[in-house]
Amino acid sequence: MKYTIAGSLIVLLLGCTSTSHQSSTEYGVAERVQLSDQQKKTLERFPPKYPTRVASSGIEGCATIEYVVTPDFEVQDVNTLVASNPLFATEAQKVIKKWRWENLASDFKTGPLKFQTRFEYCLENGSGRCSMNTLLNKTQCSGNDVVPSVGMQM
Repeated sequence: MKYTIAGSLIVLLLGCTSTSHQSSTEYGVAERVQLSDQQKKTLERFPPKYPTRVASSGIEGCATIEYVVTPDFEVQDVNTLVASNPLFATEAQKVIKKWRWENLASDFKTGPLKFQTRFEYCLENGSGRCSMNTLLNKTQCSGNDVVPSVGMQM
């Protein structure tokens, strides 16, 4: 009886996995970090293109993308965590690779870094409905690091 209980506990404990904020890459373990406001400016981030097909249909939405940037400033392991439309995820993934990661050279001294960015796609109608404060309060996609892509309603 003791061995059955002990064996069950061991199997149960081996089945548990810890959730880490790190992931392995060819450069080693990538540490999950958040960009400071200064780093965001230095990086020269710009918004993704608003997909014409969904903009002309009046569709708004979001995409949350997780990715690793290596010490060589390569973007790897790009994953869509959530997206209200696959076209939003595609455009978000494209723009991440165009950002000027080499501007943050001093931040990559310790190895690869993992980031998560939320992209909010909003169609402005002149009322201010696409302000950053409004977009930050949206909850369809997760993430505190928000990059807006604002289109115009026709």
